[in-house]
Amino acid sequence: MTESNLEKIEEYLHEQIPATRYMGIRAISRNAEEIRFSAPLKPNLNHRQTAFGGSIATIGILAGWAFIHFNLQDLELSSRLVIKKSTIDFLEPITGDFEASCKAPDPEKWGIFLKNLKQYKMARIDLVSELHFLEKVAGRHHGIYVARLDR
Repeated sequence: MTESNLEKIEEYLHEQIPATRYMGIRAISRNAEEIRFSAPLKPNLNHRQTAFGGSIATIGILAGWAFIHFNLQDLELSSRLVIKKSTIDFLEPITGDFEASCKAPDPEKWGIFLKNLKQYKMARIDLVSELHFLEKVAGRHHGIYVARLDR
């Protein structure tokens, strides 16, 4: 994906979800198989000089949401997309800049989601996002997302 397309993703997120701007979230890469974001530690610090759990959860939710949103956009499917359920496992403290990624679910699961969305105008899917720090998985976010077609 070109740098200008990544900038467009950031602009969209910063306009539509203002917290992403304040958190310093940047789009690193995006294709049909994965989306990646980065966040600097400084605006996401807690009182222990590690990344605030709320920031970690937010970027984990965002990775899953953005994966679905931009893939549906590619398919010209306009939807209202929300998180229904969110859980996170904090595995390691994050003491520096960090990243979040969400990879495509298995093709059968994604196919069922798309089929249900087109047929019933609403569908749900669960996705896992990973939080990375120093090339290690520092956390995992599990989210159930619900999409409703605008049309």
